[in-house]
Amino acid sequence: MEYILTTDRITKRYKKCTAVNEVSIHIQKGDIYGIIGKNGAGKTTILKLISGLIYPTSGSVNMNCKVGALIESPGFYSNMTAVENVRLKMTYSSIEDKGLARELITLVGLDPDSGKKAGDFSLGMKQRLGIAMALVGDPELMVLDEPINGLDPQGIVEIRDIIHKLNKERGITFIIASHILEELSKTATRYGIINDGRLILELSNEELNARLSEHIIMQVDDMVKAYAVLTEKGYTSVKRDTAGHMYVFDKDADSADIVEILVLAGVKVYSVHKNKESLEEYYISVTTGKGGIR
Repeated sequence: MEYILTTDRITKRYKKCTAVNEVSIHIQKGDIYGIIGKNGAGKTTILKLISGLIYPTSGSVNMNCKVGALIESPGFYSNMTAVENVRLKMTYSSIEDKGLARELITLVGLDPDSGKKAGDFSLGMKQRLGIAMALVGDPELMVLDEPINGLDPQGIVEIRDIIHKLNKERGITFIIASHILEELSKTATRYGIINDGRLILELSNEELNARLSEHIIMQVDDMVKAYAVLTEKGYTSVKRDTAGHMYVFDKDADSADIVEILVLAGVKVYSVHKNKESLEEYYISVTTGKGGIR
């Protein structure tokens, strides 16, 4: 298995605060690796350690590749155009242009001929410019911190499409930190779940889907009676929430059979459908042991 980046028990302490605690991650070449965690979990600190913006208190980062990074917010000159900003970064990096600045701006979906100043860009356009600038130097690994935070739905789709395009057409590996888990689930191929500075779990998209439980959700007129009837009939994983929903988690449970049992018992069933646990629900269950269902 070819890893483009690994960390060996990296730890970052700030006086008495431990932001990252002995984290060992493994990113394969070609991954879109999603770091999942709530605000303050240590996601940005890990990205800064990987990018070399800060140094670990202990542990090590091991990689042999060129890295491009967009962490927190894009840095650019607001009185310059997109192409001018990219050209300036190329100058700082001792890279000759030869049309590359226009190519990168076009690649991220901006107009290289526009005279619009970066300070007048929308949030989505600024994110695109930030990605273009991170691409200077032809990186093999791109580090993105909350790349869709604050974007409208169209902007989110556009950034997602750019990531997929760079991953498939240029073979760029990505490590993306986000707390917007529903969107991350549409992009990532592997995940690292972070909680309170610790890495709890690493798993592939296939492994995640295998762990996400399917269940039946119902609304009934008498939850107490419905619960009693179903447990009496041998269903062992029946749960309720405070919003008036009942859940049946038994493997291979059939919704038609359950409705028939309840109706024959005199319980009215207002709605029933099958649902698969979301990435957000799974994250909550592995970090807190609670998914909001009792």
